[in-house]
Amino acid sequence: MGGFVVGVLARVGMAFAEAIVAHFARELYTYLRSRHAAAAAA
Repeated sequence: MGGFVVGVLARVGMAFAEAIVAHFARELYTYLRSRHAAAAAA
């Protein structure tokens, strides 16, 4: 039972970390793209 709980927690934690990383990557990509567009327009 203990191993099952640890496995579930590890899987949930990994999915959570992946979601956070994907979110930050998207935010960073959007920020860099907008900054690049502003620099190109200037």
